[in-house]
Amino acid sequence: PSWRNGRPHPVQRWRVKLAKKTIDHHGADRVVLSGGPTRSGPTEASVMSRLAVAVGIDPTITILESESMNTWSNVMFSSMLVADSAVVILVSDPVHAAWARKYWLRQHPSDTDRVFVTPCAGLGSWWMKIPTALDGFRRAAQSVLRTDA
Repeated sequence: PSWRNGRPHPVQRWRVKLAKKTIDHHGADRVVLSGGPTRSGPTEASVMSRLAVAVGIDPTITILESESMNTWSNVMFSSMLVADSAVVILVSDPVHAAWARKYWLRQHPSDTDRVFVTPCAGLGSWWMKIPTALDGFRRAAQSVLRTDA
């Protein structure tokens, strides 16, 4: 999430730069920025929207999804906004993107040949590895706990 004062978190900056790199490589007719309010202040989507403009993403193709409160609802709400797209590329850190694709395919099992995770080669840095790994462990533990209950 963004900082309480509305400043973007470094991970949000990284995700938007990765989105720009993905757009430059693959093209895009729309970009969905997803994330609702997690604390007082602006939504994650609106903070990333400002970043997107700053890195050169065309604001006319940007769609904000500002209702979601977690990855499951990011996917649920965003999938409606790209239902007519031939290809969907999920952009995030590797662990989060993999979970998003997993959730997408649970919600839309027929989309296996349409939904992809962007590679993040060249944009990774040492500081992303620790939070990404911790998030992966957290999600895996939650998944195990849910299935054992």
